[in-house]
Amino acid sequence: LTIPNGTDPQLLAQTLRIVKELEC
Repeated sequence: LTIPNGTDPQLLAQTLRIVKELEC
């Protein structure tokens, strides 16, 4: 999983949470 530079940490954390839920 690559993280583009300048990504909003809050948005990134939310995205990671969604990805984890989808990977179930």
